[in-house]
Amino acid sequence: MAALLVSLCLPVAAPVAAQSASTPALDSAVARARRLVNEGAGAVGRSVVDSVLARVTPGSPDEATILFWRATLAESWDAAQQDYLRLMLEFDGSALAGEAMLRLAQGELARGDRAAAEQYLERLARETPEAPARAEAALWHGRLLLERGEAVTACPILRDGRARLGRAARDPRAPREATDLLTRYEVLLISCANLEATPADTTSAATAPVTEPRPASAPVPAAPVPTTPRGTAPAVEWTVQLGAYATRDQATAVVRRLGPSLTGVRVDEVLGGSYPFKVRFGRFTSRVEAETAASAHTRRTGASTFVTEAPTR
Repeated sequence: MAALLVSLCLPVAAPVAAQSASTPALDSAVARARRLVNEGAGAVGRSVVDSVLARVTPGSPDEATILFWRATLAESWDAAQQDYLRLMLEFDGSALAGEAMLRLAQGELARGDRAAAEQYLERLARETPEAPARAEAALWHGRLLLERGEAVTACPILRDGRARLGRAARDPRAPREATDLLTRYEVLLISCANLEATPADTTSAATAPVTEPRPASAPVPAAPVPTTPRGTAPAVEWTVQLGAYATRDQATAVVRRLGPSLTGVRVDEVLGGSYPFKVRFGRFTSRVEAETAASAHTRRTGASTFVTEAPTR
C-alpha cells in the first residue's frame, strides 16, 4: 500500500479532519494499525482496523474515522475506493467526506481519468465548502483547469485555495506537507499574475501569450558556438520541462522557488530571448533517464511534466 500512497501523492500524516474527529481509544488503535502496516505486517494491521469498525456505532463520527483509516491503509485501490465512497455518501457534508472526495479525485488522476477527478473536486467544493481538504483540493482543481487552458476559472480557485492553506498552515496540527503545498500554489499562481490586466486571457501557463513587449534594452544572447567537430552530429540530450511562460520574469520566479528543492532547474529560451521561456531541469543522455526523473518529480509534487530534447550546448 505504501507504493499506492506515493503514486497517488496522498499525505501520510492524518489530515486535520481525522484528527479532530478521533477519540483517544480510536487514536491508539489507528496508531497501532499504521505501525503494523508500515512495518510490513499489513494483514495484521488491517485486522486491527476491521475489529474496531465492527464495534463502533453505525453512523457515528467514530465509524467515519475508522472507515477513513481502513481506506488509507487498504491493500488495493479498489478496496480503498469503496470506503472513500461510503464516506462521501453516508457522511455527506462532513469534513471526512471532503477528505474522501479529495482522495477519490487523486485516485482517478492516477488512473488517467481527469474528467472524473474534476467531478469529485467540484463536488467537494460544493458539498463540503469548509472542509480542511478544500485547501489542497483547490490546488489540484486549479492545476487541471490551467492545463486545459481555463485560466479565468482556475485562478480564482487557486487564490481561494492559497488563502485557505495559509490559514490552515497556522494551525499547530497542520501537516508538514503544508509548506510544499504553499510552494506549489505560488508556482501555479505565477500564471495568474497578468490575468487582471488581461481578463479575456484563458490560456494555460504552458501557452500563455506575451502581454508586454520585450524591452528594447534587454540583452540579446549571442548565437551558441558549436561544440562538436564539423561534420559530426551532436549527441542528443534530453531534459524535463515543467512549464513555459510568457515572460522571463515569470520563468525566473519559478526557478527561484524551485531551486532549493530541485537540482539543475533553469530557464531555457529560444534564440533571441523571446517567448516562450521554458522552465526545465536536468540533462540526460537517454530519453529513458529523463522520463524516470520526470515521473519521480510528478510523484513527489503532483506537478505535470514532459520530456523533450535539450537545446544544443
